Amino acid sequence: MSTQTGRLTMSEYDFDVIVVGGGYAGLTAARNLTREGHRVALLEGRDRLGGKVFTDTFGDTGVTVDLGGAWSPPGCPFMEREMSDYGLEWGLSRDAQSNGYLIGGQRIEHPVPLLPEEILGTERTAFELLEMVHRIDPTVPIEAQHLDDLDVSWRELLDRLAPPPGFRDLLESWPTTEGGRPSDEFSALMFLWWTANRGNSLANWFMLEMRRPLRTMDLVEAMVAESTAEVHYGAAVTKVDQDADGVVVTVADGTALRARGAVIAVPVSCWDSIEFSPGLSESKTKGAELRPVGTGLKGWALVKDAPPAFSGLASVESGCGVTTVISEYDHGDAQLMSYFTPLGYRAGAPRETEFDIHDLTQVQKAFDQFMPGCTVLEVGGHDWARDEFANGGWAAYPVGLLPHLSGMRAPEGRLSFASADIAERLIGWIDGAIESGYLAATQQARNLER
Repeated sequence: MSTQTGRLTMSEYDFDVIVVGGGYAGLTAARNLTREGHRVALLEGRDRLGGKVFTDTFGDTGVTVDLGGAWSPPGCPFMEREMSDYGLEWGLSRDAQSNGYLIGGQRIEHPVPLLPEEILGTERTAFELLEMVHRIDPTVPIEAQHLDDLDVSWRELLDRLAPPPGFRDLLESWPTTEGGRPSDEFSALMFLWWTANRGNSLANWFMLEMRRPLRTMDLVEAMVAESTAEVHYGAAVTKVDQDADGVVVTVADGTALRARGAVIAVPVSCWDSIEFSPGLSESKTKGAELRPVGTGLKGWALVKDAPPAFSGLASVESGCGVTTVISEYDHGDAQLMSYFTPLGYRAGAPRETEFDIHDLTQVQKAFDQFMPGCTVLEVGGHDWARDEFANGGWAAYPVGLLPHLSGMRAPEGRLSFASADIAERLIGWIDGAIESGYLAATQQARNLER
C-alpha cells in the first residue's frame, strides 16, 4: 500500500481510527472506540501488547516476574473500575518481615527508619513538606494550580529545607526511586504531587498496601479479548500525515493506512521518532525535548542468605547505586528480589556512571550494603532506556515542563495523544495511562461526528 498525502474521500478510509501504540493507553482507546462500533486498527512496533507492562520468567527459576510496571497504589479509579468490570482479582504486596535502611551513616533494621536524635528536625521538615503538599489539588491538572515555585529539582528543595542527615537520606531514597532519576534531575513537584494523591501523607509512601492484578497481564488480556480492533504487530510507525479530512499513517515497511483520525499512544520520548506532517505544536516539541521519562531501572536478583521478606531503602550513594530493594518471592532456599536504581542510561553521561542491572558483581556490591552476608546468584531485568519503543522508564518530570503540559495533552487536528506520561492525575502509573486512553477515545468519537 503506497503512501498518499492528498485529501481523502470517505471511500478511501481503511479505518475510522488508527491507534499507534499498544500499551495501556492505546489498548484503552482502541477498546473504547470499538465498543462504540468504530473500525479501529491498533499498530504496535513490538511482537506483544502491554507496552511497559511486561512479564517474563526469571532465568531458570520458572517464576514469572514483572520487568516493567505492575503495582498500583490505592485510589486508582480507572484501574479499579477496569478490574471490577472484568471480574479480576487483586494481588497484594508482600508484608515486610525485615528491614534495612541506610540512613545517616547507619544501617537501621527497625520498621520506622527515624533516628531518635533527629526527631525534632524530622518533624520540622515533614511539616514544611506537607504544607507544600496541601497546596495541591490532585483533581485539578498540575499545570493549572500556580505551583511554579515548587518546580525545582528535588535536591534543590532538600537543600532549601536542610533536613537532618538521616532524614535527608530517607528523602533521597524512595522519592528518587519514584522519580526515576537522580535527585538533581527530577522536579520536586512530582514527589509532592504523588504525595497529594496518597492522602497528603508522607507516611503513606511506606505504609500503604500496593496492588496489582493477580496475574499482571490479566487486564491486558481482558482488554484485548473484548476489543475488536485489528492488531498489527511489528508495525513501527514512521510517519503520520493529516489534513482536514483524515490521516495517513505509514509504518517502517512502507505500508500506509488511512483513517478519519488517529490516537498517538506511544511514550512522549518516542514522539520524535515519528515524522508528523504538519509538524507538532511548539508545546509538544519543546515538552518532548525535555524528556519527561526517567532513567530509572527495575532489576531482579535471586539471592541466598538474605533476611526474610526484606525491604530496604538507601540514598544513591549509600546504596552504591541502588535506592530500593524488595523481596517479592521465595524460591527454594533463596528469594527473588526486585530493586531499583535511578542510574540507567542518560544521554551524554559516561558509561561508567550507569548502574548495570545485568552485572552480578555490581549488584552484589550494592546488596552487601543492604543485607551483609547475602549471596547474589543471578541477576536480570529489561533496559527500558535502550528499548526503542520506550526510550526511558516511567514518567519523571524534569524542571520546566509545566508550561508545556496542557499543549502536550491537547489534540491537534485529527490527532489525539494518550500516555501515562501526560495523564492529568496519576502521572506515570497504569491508572494514568488508562485515564489518558479514555480521554483520547472520547476526543476521537467527537472527531468522527464531524
